[in-house]
Amino acid sequence: MLQIMFGQSKYYSDALSENVKRGLRTKLERGEWPNKAPIGYRLDPATRSLVPDPDQFPIVRQMWQFMLSGAYRPPRIWQLSHEWGLRTAQHKVLGGKPLTLSATYHLLTNPFYAGVLPWQGRIYPGKHQAMITLDEFQRVQALLGRPGRPRPQKHRFAFTGLIRCGRCGLFVTAEDKKKPSGRRYVYYHCTRRLRPRCQEPSVEVAALEDQIVCFLRSIEMPGAFHEWGLAHLHESRDNHHRSRAMRLETLHKTATDVDRQLQTLTDLRIRSIIDDAEFIAKRTELQAELLRLRQTLHQENNGSNDWFEPARSLISFSNRAISWFETGDIDTKRLILETVGSNYTLTDKIFNGEARKPFARFPKNTQIPEMLAFMENVRTMLHDTELGIMLRNIKQLEERMEGHSTLQDAA
Repeated sequence: MLQIMFGQSKYYSDALSENVKRGLRTKLERGEWPNKAPIGYRLDPATRSLVPDPDQFPIVRQMWQFMLSGAYRPPRIWQLSHEWGLRTAQHKVLGGKPLTLSATYHLLTNPFYAGVLPWQGRIYPGKHQAMITLDEFQRVQALLGRPGRPRPQKHRFAFTGLIRCGRCGLFVTAEDKKKPSGRRYVYYHCTRRLRPRCQEPSVEVAALEDQIVCFLRSIEMPGAFHEWGLAHLHESRDNHHRSRAMRLETLHKTATDVDRQLQTLTDLRIRSIIDDAEFIAKRTELQAELLRLRQTLHQENNGSNDWFEPARSLISFSNRAISWFETGDIDTKRLILETVGSNYTLTDKIFNGEARKPFARFPKNTQIPEMLAFMENVRTMLHDTELGIMLRNIKQLEERMEGHSTLQDAA
């Protein structure tokens, strides 16, 4: 009897385990997260689904944006989360606690925030509102250098991880040196110091920054080009407004005319002037046309002028980058260098880099075709993912420098 009871108990336990696993799989296949809500989300009691937490969601999204900028490392983002008041989920007795550094790393490596549900080696599409895209998530993982454990940093440097050695291709690192006189110097050198030692000489940070300023000056727009670009942009905006108003008026008239044709068609059928087959065929055609017109109207009303303000920021940024770089802190300098170019190298103490689109190295006597080509690059790139990151970086720089100016005025 005892053996039979043990067998029944084992069967009940196995069946319960299988039922629980089946229930979890069912929830995952429906796009529902079968576990505790991650930071930034909460469980809606009415729908039993995860929805953005109105207090935490904007803070966590800001943490992702700072990490995507490339100018902030997880320890610094962790410190900022404390200043912003981010806390863990409320406990019945203890309440919420500040985020730990390990929890910050876990947050920045959790694909849940990209709209997918990771579970036992598989991923499922989630129904919850994503905080970032999958491309942005992959970019963060590349910046983190996963897999690998984070190492604490004793010093913070502006350009580490951005510049490669021109001889061996490894990244250039920085070192803080103290002279016998007591003065401190920061040197940048190749990370390959032993077996075999790279022959690339080190460069002092002041000399490196002078070369970076020269690089920024090479992408600075001539004054006449800057004024022409802004004037051309305003003219394009006015033309766009006029043509858009004409399109909307035409679409409204056409939609009204199609709706009137539908009413007329119904009257003809009521008076038996046309048969059912003709009525159904013509009604289907007119309804499809009316639906297309309404969708076009919706797109015109919502699509509007998203590219004008980003284009203005891009045109003005290259002329403000130098002053921001010279007066900004470490994070500002790093964010500027991350925004304007890529493929930075250091060879024989000479700094080189490639300007990103739409930035380019403008000659002193810029011609009209070159100006038009630049404006066309701005216009065609405004929907690219890379440009979206660039515009977010510029917005962060504007906010940082406005805050810096406010503090100087107060002092």
